[in-house]
Amino acid sequence: MMKYKLLTLLLLVMTTVAMAQKKDKPAYQLFTAEGKSISYGKMLKELQEAEVILFGEQHNDPIAHWLQLEVARDLHRENPKQFAIGAEMFEADVQLVLNEYLAGQAPEKNFEQEARP
Repeated sequence: MMKYKLLTLLLLVMTTVAMAQKKDKPAYQLFTAEGKSISYGKMLKELQEAEVILFGEQHNDPIAHWLQLEVARDLHRENPKQFAIGAEMFEADVQLVLNEYLAGQAPEKNFEQEARP
């Protein structure tokens, strides 16, 4: 009897997991400039052709920040020698501080104090 209960429970859990995996719950939806839906892969291919990519966002939007990171990683992976990031939150006068931090020459504590992010 116990074996039957465990088997039933296992079947129930497996069914629930299988059903949950079928549901499509994307965290975001991508659109072209014309308002048409586009896949991440196709968007990435189009972005690889661009000389400059600007990210627009609402501040404090974790999904947008995550997507920006993913796009940046994927673009860098495709062409690391032609990849650069500009960050609008840093003033031009802290470029040296930023360079030193990114090169591993300045500790994070110093960077946070001097860069005024």
